[in-house]
Amino acid sequence: MKSNILCAVLFFLLLSMLAGCSSDTKREKAMAVQPDTAGQPMITRSAGLSDGGDRPPVEDRLPYPWFVHNIFRAFTNIGMHSYYALNKHVPLSFEDYINSGIPLLMPNDYVSGKTYHLVDSIDINDTSGFTFTSDGIDTCTFEFVIKNNKTNSNQIHPVSFDSSDFLDFKSGMFSTTSYYFDQVKREHCVFFFTIYGYIYLDKYGEAPESLVEMLKDEGELIEAGWKWSPEPGSNEYFEYGIDASKSRSYHIQIGPKTPSGEMAIAIQQMHKGVRTGYKLVEGVDIWGFRSKDAVPADVIELNKFISSDSFYEGYLQLKS
Repeated sequence: MKSNILCAVLFFLLLSMLAGCSSDTKREKAMAVQPDTAGQPMITRSAGLSDGGDRPPVEDRLPYPWFVHNIFRAFTNIGMHSYYALNKHVPLSFEDYINSGIPLLMPNDYVSGKTYHLVDSIDINDTSGFTFTSDGIDTCTFEFVIKNNKTNSNQIHPVSFDSSDFLDFKSGMFSTTSYYFDQVKREHCVFFFTIYGYIYLDKYGEAPESLVEMLKDEGELIEAGWKWSPEPGSNEYFEYGIDASKSRSYHIQIGPKTPSGEMAIAIQQMHKGVRTGYKLVEGVDIWGFRSKDAVPADVIELNKFISSDSFYEGYLQLKS
């Protein structure tokens, strides 16, 4: 049973990394960081190594800091894949998107510090403005204004999606089969909080000690996204937290992907910077336990940040 849980944990962690690199623009797809399941050694940004040959590290090829890439992932990629998994079409409008209960945060622009806001047309001098267009069926596009750190100039940054992007996930959690809201919401929450844990780590060089600390000054919370708790009997519980002293994150989940519907505790070592071409190693990068197991304190101290049974209360705590 324990080996089955570890396999499930490993699958989820690999899937989460794939989801994070799925689709910014077509240009960024070619730059995306992908885990190498062939068992290549771990490579880290701190080691100053590239992700293949003589090419510079991925974050050196991005026009903005790596944590900004993760902000876009949480706001657009993960959210849009979640929306599509539930509805099998893209949002008709941006209002449809933020009222769906999927996005949790309207992020801040890293240059101006202002919260991103929807505009009718792009002003190249406003790095916090973005547009959203959609056919309501197969395709939609965000357009942001970003500051290119390499050229020290502003440029338009499109993030586009079409149905083929989502169908790429037909063998993973976002498949073409039926999904109900609680299931998609659980998966989205685990991705969102994991990404923002890494954003904090990348910004400050250490792991956050609370949810308030992790999301402070990151943007405006979208209340519709926080008005959720699983329906009774839905079997879709999750919990997320971080042991800041060890820089290890964890989530507890229960649902159809866990063996026999049993809760599983998935733990991952948080690493600074970009990691490419590596394999996850049990006892070094990942740990998996059943919820009824006693997790050794030298592995992690469970420090809950948020859970599905107190989700809206978490929103109120952040707003206070």
